Amino acid sequence: MEKLALLFAGQGAQFPGMGKNLYEENQRAREIFNQVEEIRPGTIKQICDETFDDLNSTKNTQICVFIMDYICGQLLLESGLEPEALAGFSLGELAALTVAESMSLDEAIKLVIARGAYMQECSDKYPGKMAAVIRPDEGALKELCEKTGVYMANISSAGQISVSGQADKMDFFMKEADELGMRYVQVPVSGAFHTPLMEEASEKLRLELEKIDFKEPKYKVFSNMYARPYPTDSVSIRDMLARQITSSVLFRDSLNNMSDIGVDTFVECGPGKTLAGFVKKTLKGSCIYNVCDNESYDMCVRELNS
Repeated sequence: MEKLALLFAGQGAQFPGMGKNLYEENQRAREIFNQVEEIRPGTIKQICDETFDDLNSTKNTQICVFIMDYICGQLLLESGLEPEALAGFSLGELAALTVAESMSLDEAIKLVIARGAYMQECSDKYPGKMAAVIRPDEGALKELCEKTGVYMANISSAGQISVSGQADKMDFFMKEADELGMRYVQVPVSGAFHTPLMEEASEKLRLELEKIDFKEPKYKVFSNMYARPYPTDSVSIRDMLARQITSSVLFRDSLNNMSDIGVDTFVECGPGKTLAGFVKKTLKGSCIYNVCDNESYDMCVRELNS
């Protein structure tokens, strides 16, 4: 292994019961779970309950995925691993900044709760949908987005771009995509994320961000907006986090830029294996791991420390 990057999952990766194994079997993870529980009672049950049927509601999803991301990343750092870079997908960017000690866990928990609430409000006011288009012709996809009034929200990998917009316009987009033979999969989110429809949430979040004095990240944290490391000053970090939820996620470019500085090993922290898939499609030959429970954590640490 030459250089390591930790990647933090975003909304859409969640599944019921995703934190149960960590809570029951890992003392350090349980301590962190209890810390979030003091601020938002009921969160442990939502993360660990295999029958929780409201997990896909943004106000619940974001705090649940965030705490899974943070726990997995923090456990890896405490095992002695030293990453060259961090990157998160949308929500996961807040976990990356927290693991990099740019803000405290308590500050991050409160920020994520607010972010989820404001984005839920926008989702309720402007119902939206998202679809991941598989191996698209980018020129044709851009033309279709312009025709149907939707947005290229997530430039995820060499083989996937997610499109987002108002629900009726997304229905029109998917109808047209079917006729053109485009392959796509709907993403389990409740709003038109990373589009101008989130502007009201962005402005409200900006007020919450003013309460936090961000510190220089301990590691390079690649931003969704620019695919380059975050600046070191608090004012710029606040501004970028406020604008992030209305801007496209340039994750493919972030992966390529991390590769350019020598990163060849990636660990996805949090539920699912979506980001690991993005790495596989974009940077062939990379070493890829996923940490989402005790078994995957033990295996990852054993192999990377050997």
